[in-house]
Amino acid sequence: MPSSMSQLHEKSKGYDWDYTFADQEPKYETKYKMPKKGKDPFRVLIRDYMKMEAEKDDRTHGFIDGAIRTREITKVEPRFMEVMKGVLPLLTNAEFQAVGACGLIISAVKSQELRQGYTAQMLDEVRHTQLQMALRNYYVKHWEDPYGWDRSQPYCYKHPAGLVSIAEFQHFNTGDPLDCIIDLNIVLETAFTNILLVATPQTAVLNGDHALATTLLSIQSDEARHMANGYGSVMALLENEDNVPHLNQSLERHFWHAHKSLDTAVGWGSEYGAKHRAWSYKAQWEEWVVDDFVGNYIDRLSEFGVKAPSRLAAAADEIN
Repeated sequence: MPSSMSQLHEKSKGYDWDYTFADQEPKYETKYKMPKKGKDPFRVLIRDYMKMEAEKDDRTHGFIDGAIRTREITKVEPRFMEVMKGVLPLLTNAEFQAVGACGLIISAVKSQELRQGYTAQMLDEVRHTQLQMALRNYYVKHWEDPYGWDRSQPYCYKHPAGLVSIAEFQHFNTGDPLDCIIDLNIVLETAFTNILLVATPQTAVLNGDHALATTLLSIQSDEARHMANGYGSVMALLENEDNVPHLNQSLERHFWHAHKSLDTAVGWGSEYGAKHRAWSYKAQWEEWVVDDFVGNYIDRLSEFGVKAPSRLAAAADEIN
């Protein structure tokens, strides 16, 4: 019997087997050389995961229930609410596409430990989709003008602004599955989600929307594990120097795509939608993307040959 949680995790990740009755090859081939061993820094165990997530769900849904009774929604600035009708469905699409991404990654990664990490992430992405839909259900029932909340998701596929979301998030689960890790776990979740899920709730609270802030912060509490999945995967890839050029090329491409889409949607929503501004988007971008992601995360991998995106300066100019 394992005497500690780390020993229990070590034992559980050993339960693996080779397929003898089905084709285990993923839907898309990968150009990377991925070792069979990898590290899940969080050492996720399902029983602990379920308990932790249930507690977070109870807090989030409990807050919304209380907000209905106290009519908190009457304190929200109408300008902020109207802009969120366009922004929030774009993000719900991202969560939904990420569910498929995790399944694609699990089928391609041979490391049982990384598979466990991505299994927990898949459950997270389902949870995030449900939380955002519950939040929008709250809006459509209790906001003074529900028009838009009831039909904005289908418009993602019909309106030019919605196609920004489709173009950016659809390739979470399309193409080389290890490129999907660079896109989802490294660029989106490590570089850009802090602005969306940590900074934007400050703006929401300042404009009276505590329900949005509560929901996004609950979602962000899972993102650290998703970042760790990406870090563990990248460190496994860096064991083989042949992977470095592919990794840099993928990082370059997905960083520019994320800048064009996320900075457009989140930057516009948080600046234009806020009657009361907690910060400038440029300041948040410089803190989280330039200083934290490039200055800390990427620079620490530079000794392995990982390079900062060459379009970083061009992106920074557009942020102005």
